[in-house]
Amino acid sequence: MNYWLANNYNPYSYYSTPSTWQSVPHSYGVQQPVPFVLPRPAVMPALQTLGEDTLKKEAASGVKLTQALTSTVEKEAGELVENVTHMLPLQGRDFYRETAARYLGYFNEAGEGTKGILNRYLSKASMPSLGGLGAALSKTSILGKPLYDKNLANGIYNLTYHVVAAYSLMDALSKGKAAYQHTVSESKLVKAKNAFIEGSSAGLFQAGASYFIPAFYVEKVREFAEHWLKTNRMAQVGFLKNPTVRLFAPAIVSIAVIPLLIAPIDAAVNTFNDKFYKPLLYKLLGKPVYKAIPGQKTAGKE
Repeated sequence: MNYWLANNYNPYSYYSTPSTWQSVPHSYGVQQPVPFVLPRPAVMPALQTLGEDTLKKEAASGVKLTQALTSTVEKEAGELVENVTHMLPLQGRDFYRETAARYLGYFNEAGEGTKGILNRYLSKASMPSLGGLGAALSKTSILGKPLYDKNLANGIYNLTYHVVAAYSLMDALSKGKAAYQHTVSESKLVKAKNAFIEGSSAGLFQAGASYFIPAFYVEKVREFAEHWLKTNRMAQVGFLKNPTVRLFAPAIVSIAVIPLLIAPIDAAVNTFNDKFYKPLLYKLLGKPVYKAIPGQKTAGKE
């Protein structure tokens, strides 16, 4: 009888009884080695352990890959954030606001302060006649002052306002041009929108910081100096009684306070722009995004 059939033995089954190599008689009387086969209870834990180790290694590799990808994304995002800004980037010092050119914005205050002196010494002087051109210019006004006046004193006085107007316009145009050039988007409509935001903001700054607010304070200082010279007893003695001193002193005092007014007035108007005017435009037109220039500052605050 066949040995395999007689013992119901399958050497490849998990339930095989031999645990070592052994000689099993074949039905033909030949000794044949039987392969070693682990019992089922020993195989499953080994396979489970192997699977767990493999999964742990794969999981660790996945975590490392995820961390590497996250780090790369964060780095790229950081570089992107560093390369853009919502405030207008400036190249070096702001020529119109941080150099001596800023005093051009107070030129009209000098005109107001010296108006009495001009009328005293130049009231009878006249400008050269320009014929039809002069007539046309006399009908054209900037900041309420005609471009041409036959009276030399009035012409010089009006010119001080024209200088302020030209200076303010150049500042607004320079800011608008910079916004157009540094806008991240290539859309001309977006560039024009950002140019309008920065240009109008600069115009508002100049209207407040170079025209309306300084005029009030400088005029008050001049009026105070004139009143003091007329009413104070100390002004009735010595050289203060001299008519020329009384004429020039208010103008000198009013012009002398201009350097003291620039910084606080500019800061106040800039704060108004950054806190109220620009946020309003951002809500209506959208917040601009500019190309940041490494090592360069921006106009205003984020």
